Amino acid sequence: MDVKKLIYQGYKSTEACEKLGISPDSYRRWRDKLAANPERVKQEEIHDDSRRPKRLARQVSVSTRQRVIEVANQPQYKSANRITQQLKVEDIAIGTAKVIEILEEEGLYGEIQIKDASGEYKRKRGLLRQCEKRQQAP
Repeated sequence: MDVKKLIYQGYKSTEACEKLGISPDSYRRWRDKLAANPERVKQEEIHDDSRRPKRLARQVSVSTRQRVIEVANQPQYKSANRITQQLKVEDIAIGTAKVIEILEEEGLYGEIQIKDASGEYKRKRGLLRQCEKRQQAP
């Protein structure tokens, strides 16, 4: 059922929209677009011009993602914080939490065991290659 049919049945446009689960603003935007372009309606060429951003604000570009992985694979960077600092020097705006998220998705970051000063192993989150180096060393 569409909004027009409900309006013809006696509903107000806002009530009809609410019943169908669409916002009145969306209905009016589509109604005005269809009224302004009747020839395109017949050809089914009316497209949704969403006002939402084309890219989500928290999304990271592919090139940035690749650079995070490249830097993480370099031996001089031993923590997500150091990787973030290096990326900021390179004018790549990214936070430590996002770097950790990318590294976790790539399987480069997770829970590791580190030997502390007393000789006991402690569980911690960090770069997995750091853990692999320590396990290979003894």
